[in-house]
Amino acid sequence: MRILALLPLLILTGCASQPRLRPFATDGCTLFPNGTSEYKELWLGCCVKHDRKYWMGGTKAERLKADRELRIASRRSGSLIPRS
Repeated sequence: MRILALLPLLILTGCASQPRLRPFATDGCTLFPNGTSEYKELWLGCCVKHDRKYWMGGTKAERLKADRELRIASRRSGSLIPRS
């Protein structure tokens, strides 16, 4: 009977200790250059967008989608380089 009386207290204690979301931070393109030697931040915006999606969390499928979107965006931004 005492255990039943303590059960709501244990449940509420577990709910009160929710982890806090850390402020968003990025280091740009981790393990990958932010751009080319001429266009130093060519992919930086793509990488920051990708980092934000990871920071927000989500399922494995959502992270894989963010990875695909990063690949596509970085390819597109590379094609925007003016050709001489």
